[in-house]
Amino acid sequence: MTRAGTNSPGSSQQAANAGREVILVNPAYTSQDCSQCGSRGASLLR
Repeated sequence: MTRAGTNSPGSSQQAANAGREVILVNPAYTSQDCSQCGSRGASLLR
């Protein structure tokens, strides 16, 4: 899915129709948070 398509109202409905779970997350710090343990990196990414 393209970035523009991920927030469209239809994409959540399409996922639900396909039996998929949609989890909405706050986009703040998502590139700095560890997906395994949830810890946040101390340094800024460049």
